[in-house]
Amino acid sequence: MYYAGSRFGKNTSVIGLATNATLDRNSPDYRWVDEGLVVETTGKQPWNAIDANFVLDGQGVPSLNFGSFWTGIKMVRLDPATRKPDGTHPQIHALATRPDPPHAVEAPCIMHRPPHYYLFVSFDVCCRGAHSTYKIAVGRSASVTGQYMDAAGKPMLDGGGTILLETEGAMIGPGGQSVHREPDADHLVYHYYDGDNDGRPRLQIREMHWSDDGWPRLGAPIIERQTP
Repeated sequence: MYYAGSRFGKNTSVIGLATNATLDRNSPDYRWVDEGLVVETTGKQPWNAIDANFVLDGQGVPSLNFGSFWTGIKMVRLDPATRKPDGTHPQIHALATRPDPPHAVEAPCIMHRPPHYYLFVSFDVCCRGAHSTYKIAVGRSASVTGQYMDAAGKPMLDGGGTILLETEGAMIGPGGQSVHREPDADHLVYHYYDGDNDGRPRLQIREMHWSDDGWPRLGAPIIERQTP
């Protein structure tokens, strides 16, 4: 499990790793072990070590993508044994950015659906209840490290991204998305703010379908839950 700690609105952030031999709480082997630091930003870097997402490429090589605002979404290759960056000064790959202020792109999630890797991100601003402007965008690449392009052919490193879901009626500011894959279906999980209930946050899930040219399309909501 990759976790993050950060000062809100600052890029003084850390991503850490915790491991467990089992998720069965009744097992004598159930114990979370903190494996320590994976990536950090001290405020001197032009990116932010937050919103970690783990991905395997087609050869089973692990990577971690992450980032929020500043110069956008980054990726670092991981050692398969330690699940941490390999080397003292690992290469940081740039995946997506929004050149214009407030440089609002975050919450990356990558899925592999051959022959493409799909990068889902959240544009604009969350955490303001009914005043949030979050929306979900996507691009794709033949390589896990990019370059990712939207459906119009614009690079995500130049602010590109095809909008997949945005405010619709009382569903305000959807974002913070993750993809859940099963053998017979793909699902997009995300939060939004309920305009019919004072902007209370909610969780929602939609099945994800695919167009003939390989771009995701969302079905109707299948479940939602109010978050605490």
